[in-house]
Amino acid sequence: MDINLAYRTLRDPASRAEALFELLGAGSTRESTISDPVLLMEMMEQREALEEARRADDRTQLDAIGRSMAEREQVVLGRLSEAFAPLLTGSPSPAAALREAQLARARQLLAELRYVRRFAEEIAAFEDD
Repeated sequence: MDINLAYRTLRDPASRAEALFELLGAGSTRESTISDPVLLMEMMEQREALEEARRADDRTQLDAIGRSMAEREQVVLGRLSEAFAPLLTGSPSPAAALREAQLARARQLLAELRYVRRFAEEIAAFEDD
């Protein structure tokens, strides 16, 4: 592996998580989607708030939404780290069902992280206009 590619992979939490899934033999998560109805509803509400702020050209609201997404990203990163921790310890491998549940949780968090990042990019793009 190219040292620069390895560095970029490790530097970015989403890329690092994807690499961990591959190392754990869990396959790719690039196409994973969010299925949690509460989270989906929350995302729809955030998107509506963003659209309202865009239409009103309300920079204060855009900043507040941006800060909220930045805070959420930090929370999701912490939870993602916690989700991987039992899978990466030197202790014996957990039972298959438990391991799959832990992997599923990590996949869900990675999908949420990607959403939060895309949302933050949309906010930044609007602010740049």
